[in-house]
Amino acid sequence: MKKTPALALAVALTLTTPLAACSSDDGGDTKRPSVLIYSGAEDYRNAVFQESLNAQFPDYDIYIEYMSTGDMAAKVVAEGSNTEADIIFDIEAGNVPKVSPFLADLSGYDTSVFTDDMIIPGNKVLPEVRNGGCIAINTQLLADKGLAVPTSYADLLKPEYKGLISMPSPRSSGTGYMFLKSLVNAWGEDEAFTTLLS
Repeated sequence: MKKTPALALAVALTLTTPLAACSSDDGGDTKRPSVLIYSGAEDYRNAVFQESLNAQFPDYDIYIEYMSTGDMAAKVVAEGSNTEADIIFDIEAGNVPKVSPFLADLSGYDTSVFTDDMIIPGNKVLPEVRNGGCIAINTQLLADKGLAVPTSYADLLKPEYKGLISMPSPRSSGTGYMFLKSLVNAWGEDEAFTTLLS
């Protein structure tokens, strides 16, 4: 594997000219170029991603190595500019500042397809997806208990809903973090943290 700074996903998807072939150890003959992708995506997404890349770039050996985004960030930071990865994919935005010093400059890529708020400053990462969340309500359960459907975050704090709400931890779940971030956006950091921790 060549030792170059890791690139973002868009590089693999927009290559228009072949990468330089890697030289072999047997007298300088060339071999098929290979690309190693560290991916934090779920297995089913990696399978679709692999199939699409193989079809789009049939002259490359493309390998996708799954790891959690925290492990990915730690590995890239530990490897630094000598990372084995050519591309890192599906890393959480919170880990981008840690790995940015080791990423290639992507300022040459057309970002006009993205809204301004999706672009992470520094030209080191291109967005792959924007997530959304919701509060799912079991209306039958509420009806059985004679409770009204909550219509705001404040409603969820009412004592009648105690024990009926489930939420993942923002420390270990992207979904939980997204909910916490939404509260911070709505109420401000102090009130959001005070409310969740009380």
